[in-house]
Amino acid sequence: MNPIDVIPHTMRHTALTNFAEASVDAKVLKKFSGHRTTKMALRYTHARDERVDEAVERMENARTKPVQIAEWKRDES
Repeated sequence: MNPIDVIPHTMRHTALTNFAEASVDAKVLKKFSGHRTTKMALRYTHARDERVDEAVERMENARTKPVQIAEWKRDES
């Protein structure tokens, strides 16, 4: 990233994304960010490609497929 493009707003997004990736509760994230709602605080977080890849890999390693989860939830009803 070009240092000229880094502004306080960019730093805020990065800080809140790092905080969220530390598995912090959404209510704590809201308080930390100073937002009135959790929904608004979560708008400042971003799913990084590496984290998405890790989640997919964990799911594959557990041999849990999205279809299986959907079927299990339907059977619970």
